[in-house]
Amino acid sequence: NTYGNFTLTGDIDASETDGELVFNVKINRLSSKGGPYAIKNVTHQVTGFRESLIHTCLSGISNVRFENIQWEVPEDKRGTTYNYISLIGLNQGTISQVEFKNVAIRSGKGNYTGCIGYSTGHLENITLTGIVAQSEGSYVGGLAGCSMPGQPASKITATGKLEQQDGDYRSSYEVSGVTRVGGIMGEGWVNDCSKANG
Repeated sequence: NTYGNFTLTGDIDASETDGELVFNVKINRLSSKGGPYAIKNVTHQVTGFRESLIHTCLSGISNVRFENIQWEVPEDKRGTTYNYISLIGLNQGTISQVEFKNVAIRSGKGNYTGCIGYSTGHLENITLTGIVAQSEGSYVGGLAGCSMPGQPASKITATGKLEQQDGDYRSSYEVSGVTRVGGIMGEGWVNDCSKANG
């Protein structure tokens, strides 16, 4: 929690630690050396307000994958309002060349739900695949719950696929909330070659 600089030299696989990793880490910068490398196979049950894998990012994240992550408020606590339930609670830097793949975030009644809760920085060259972001609150997005005005995201690719279950079709990319809900941003702007499929 010293806002240090971190470099991945290989995957961090939480399946080796029963799905859990240290969370609410405060970083300056995160990148991969020779990657992209992944932080993957994380399963976390949220127990408090603003609980994120990365609490705050000051300068940036680049060349990193976040893959196969379940970040959820338990069903018996979903009546509680835990805001900023996300993988990255607050981004103040540049997140670029990052992939979020097969990520599910369920925040109960929380606001600011998504791979990123709230961003005041730049979001660019990001791929979203098979994202589930669900809340009974506001500001819910596949990429970010909210991005500050004047900081549009660019070059975002979002993909999912239709899957048949018990005779019904369901998308592997699903975002739901009450108000200010969007497939990429709950509130914010996306421009410059964004693409959505599935």
